[in-house]
Amino acid sequence: MDFFKKILGQNNQGAVDGTADPAFEQAQLFINEYLARGFAKYGNPVKLADMESWAKIKAADPEFMADICLLALKRKISEAWIKSKAPKPGENINSYAYREAELKLGSTLMRSKLPFSEIQLTDLVHSCAKRRSMEWDNPIVSVLGATERVLGDNPPGAQLTKALQKVRAKCIKKMRYSNTEAKRKIKTRIEKLLDPGIKNTAFVLPKGKWMQRALEDIAALTDKKRAAWLALLEYAADAKGSKPSQKWLKQGGDLITALGKQNFQALMTDWIDGTKIDPGDPDPAVDLIKGLVWLTANTPTNEMALSISRLGENCYVKVAGIGARSKKLGNACCVTLMNMPENKTAIAELVRLRGKIKYPSVRGDIQTKLEAIAEKQGVTVAELEDASLPDFGFDAGGQLIKTLGDFNATINLVGNKAVLAWADQNGKARKTVPAAVRKESKPELTDLKRLVKDMSGVLARQITSLEQSYLNDRSWDFASWQTRHFNHPVRHNLTRSLIWFITDGKKSTSVLPTDTGLQDLAGKTINPSKTAAVKLWHPLFEDTKTIVAWRDKIEELGLVQPFKQAHREVYVVTDAERTTGIYSNRFAAHVLRQHQFKALCEARGWTYVLQGMWDGWNIPQKRIPAFGIAVEYAVEMIADEGESNHGIALYLSSDQVRFSSSESNQMNIEDVPPLVFSEIMRDVDLFVAVTSVANDPNWTDGGPNGRFGNYWERFAFGDLGETAKTRKEQIAKLVPKLAIADKLEIEDKFLKVEGKVNTYNIHFGSGNIMMMPGNKYLCIVPGRRPKETEKVYLPFAGDTLLSIILSKAHMLVNDDKITDTNILNQLR
Repeated sequence: MDFFKKILGQNNQGAVDGTADPAFEQAQLFINEYLARGFAKYGNPVKLADMESWAKIKAADPEFMADICLLALKRKISEAWIKSKAPKPGENINSYAYREAELKLGSTLMRSKLPFSEIQLTDLVHSCAKRRSMEWDNPIVSVLGATERVLGDNPPGAQLTKALQKVRAKCIKKMRYSNTEAKRKIKTRIEKLLDPGIKNTAFVLPKGKWMQRALEDIAALTDKKRAAWLALLEYAADAKGSKPSQKWLKQGGDLITALGKQNFQALMTDWIDGTKIDPGDPDPAVDLIKGLVWLTANTPTNEMALSISRLGENCYVKVAGIGARSKKLGNACCVTLMNMPENKTAIAELVRLRGKIKYPSVRGDIQTKLEAIAEKQGVTVAELEDASLPDFGFDAGGQLIKTLGDFNATINLVGNKAVLAWADQNGKARKTVPAAVRKESKPELTDLKRLVKDMSGVLARQITSLEQSYLNDRSWDFASWQTRHFNHPVRHNLTRSLIWFITDGKKSTSVLPTDTGLQDLAGKTINPSKTAAVKLWHPLFEDTKTIVAWRDKIEELGLVQPFKQAHREVYVVTDAERTTGIYSNRFAAHVLRQHQFKALCEARGWTYVLQGMWDGWNIPQKRIPAFGIAVEYAVEMIADEGESNHGIALYLSSDQVRFSSSESNQMNIEDVPPLVFSEIMRDVDLFVAVTSVANDPNWTDGGPNGRFGNYWERFAFGDLGETAKTRKEQIAKLVPKLAIADKLEIEDKFLKVEGKVNTYNIHFGSGNIMMMPGNKYLCIVPGRRPKETEKVYLPFAGDTLLSIILSKAHMLVNDDKITDTNILNQLR
């Protein structure tokens, strides 16, 4: 505290300007304490309730509080402080922090019902008009709120009118260059103050495409329903703030009841799904849409929750140079899902959005709400997530059949996607949607296609959750696992394709779920007790013989695991890492494509912000709360090798991987739990394998003779990493089953292909191709997967490069039939 008193120039004998005004002195005390508590810890906001000076202000009489508010908003305290510094001519005093604290004090007090006179308000409005910005560092919103309270329905006096007109004119001028929603709101509020009659005029629906479509739908209804809808639209248009009160929702719920909940839901689902968000041309009905979204909490069905979630995700998509498409609507969607705590789909969608939305504050709000719901139900958040997944009407085998006219539509949950199939009433399959269904059942067909898309998304989230259970250290008691995984219609097929590790008392064994029960490697049926612990099996804790046996078992049964499990790469500490001690250089000195790197970081649960030609340096991090560990993978932007239109560096160079404990102490590599080390290094290996410039066939200026040529040569055709070794083993098993097997040969680092024109080596790690003899690089950009490889069985999902390598092999075997001019020019 003394340090801040010194630098801020506090004078214990009185105010900085020598006055002894009690309000002035109390305001100074607040600012000094505010800065001492928070400004030194940037990004750590101060809680006013914890401040002694704020408690004294709140305990004072309203007139005293009003005096402090006026001094703060008119910048009298900061002006005196700057004056006390006696700057030399041309010298600038950094008053930003002081004025921020001053504005915080004034704006917060302004929201209280203080006894301001119209003369005081006029003075404040004039003060706001003098500020450079209408949005930043300007208390105009708080001042307008106080003015509205003081005036009520009365018109302003002549002097206040003049001041308000001045602010309105400035607003209009600023809107010519930046027509933001904040400025539009300020302008509207001022116009209502200047003409109180506006408040009492009849409600006018906003214009725009969204409202036009809604009115067209309403026009087709009966007079009674149309009147009910118009009353609801007027109510929704009055939605204020960032979240609705329970009273507001209840009153809106009464209007929905009058309309009919089914009528409301039918149109709302259609409107929400048809809402298009264009941040460059905001829809005038955005506030009304927000209100309607809030009101859907009164009809918490699965279909409504899914529609709200889709809209929310779309709203938070970032647009270059703008940001989120609509934070307002996105926030409304999240708030609405939070107001459906009894709906499993809503909770499941909140979990999904928590992982998809890129704004930390929104993710934090969702997590807080999930924690509150979980606490109320007496479970953990993880258990809440498990229990919240609905069955969506699917049967025990993951199948849903719907009849549309004379045809049956069957949705099967297969692996990581939902598959739709058609058949007539006699069971004869149809390859495409029957023409009669397209013509006579359009709404039902739209709903069906939407469900297929939604279920593919649901499966993807379940797969991610299961794979994350390794680092989340998840385990289930057998009874819960049986109910929520093995017997759950949505998770059933996923569960059956994975190997599980069961500990029952002192006995432990690995099992695979089958139709007849849980079976171990020997085919023996295992019947655990209800309290037995179940968790995902990991190859790290098995010997090579057992791992190979499980791989063979998976392939023998023709199972496709949703992620690599039996074939999962295992990473152990090397001698080099034991020598370095607190860091690993295993994946250092790579050149990575930054945008792809960031996307992959987000997909794998790492935190990273794009680096550019500003002070944007940061380190990719991942926190592992279950083990009390955090990990960093150091990267540095390559500033002189290209940037995007927004100044973002295109490439990164990689460095060390470091681990630290929850106390932020560096950990020795050997002290990191083996499972954590293996999974983290697998992530980092994936980052390098996918984003390295060396495996990008489009990187035309960076090949063998381009930039980073030495690195490109070393990585593009270098030693195989763990992922590449697994890929090589799987291709070696597949080759004998291929029609072109006699033209292929497995070598150390390459798949050798005998074409009719040349011989080729395809690298198992990068997928790059060298023509032999001569070691000439051949660039082939992957296209659609050829028919020859579509039926190739793989025991796991997710390795697209394996399929690309096989695709290239099929093309190169018949290199005399290649017609692509880009490839032909290289073959000559």
